[in-house]
Amino acid sequence: DELHLALPSMYSAPAAAELAERFPATHVALTHLDDTTRVGGLVDFLVGAELPLSYVSKGAGGLEPADALDLASLVLP
Repeated sequence: DELHLALPSMYSAPAAAELAERFPATHVALTHLDDTTRVGGLVDFLVGAELPLSYVSKGAGGLEPADALDLASLVLP
């Protein structure tokens, strides 16, 4: 079974860690990627917590499977 925790992309790493502690999940879905360009802290948290990123959402388009290259383009210039 999988449990996906939806994390808004504008959360800080400490806020994400607190939420993940309260709601243990097997995967993370990043939401609101269209609201920020600063997701490095969350990506760092995901790597450290060993939580796989399953889905992302950008606006009203709904959830879509996470793509490593798309996410890397948000972290690296």
